[in-house]
Amino acid sequence: MYGNCTSSLNRYTCHCNDGYTGTNCDDIIDLCMSNPCVNGGCRPFVNSYKCLCTPGWTGRSCETNIDECLFNRCVHGRCEDRIDAYLCVCDKGWSGAYCDCVEEDLCALQPCRFGDCENTPDGFTCRCEDGYVGELCDTAVSTTMTTRAGPPRTYDCDQKNPCSAVNVAAGRLYFPHSDPTKYVHCMDTLECIVTSCPVNHVWDYDDEICVPA
Repeated sequence: MYGNCTSSLNRYTCHCNDGYTGTNCDDIIDLCMSNPCVNGGCRPFVNSYKCLCTPGWTGRSCETNIDECLFNRCVHGRCEDRIDAYLCVCDKGWSGAYCDCVEEDLCALQPCRFGDCENTPDGFTCRCEDGYVGELCDTAVSTTMTTRAGPPRTYDCDQKNPCSAVNVAAGRLYFPHSDPTKYVHCMDTLECIVTSCPVNHVWDYDDEICVPA
């Protein structure tokens, strides 16, 4: 079929073209029989073959691992290539599939007394309100040096409960309430109590006592 035929007495012989075999030259020589595709399937053609690579591999014989780390999304970490995948190995303080989550939300404990809290890979940092300094924004600056720009942050025992283990362990037990005649008191058991000052008194958040109004 794919070759030249010569005949003799009561018989014929086929001389096949390249890539064909069989008595009548009608069979393709299957180059896939040698298993040339190391990571995938094989499709034979005349004098050729095509490898159908499994995911994660490329090359004529599917011999090359595709480096998925070229397209990784590791935000805070390094990438390790896998077969048809990659793994993010997170830096200290980060977690998640793409190392984009802070490992522990320390700010949920509200450690910054008079300031805003921001999680960092090594812990947290406090951004203090005007008039306060210190690692936890718990030290008032002398009034001769600066003047408070506004009222202090206020707390309650519901939505803004300051009685965290961090605050209690550090001895921070008293916090301003939105009602100036009251204050929030944290017990050693982490119980939060709203306490009223005596009549005609208000809470002094700097000295942490009730003073005459």
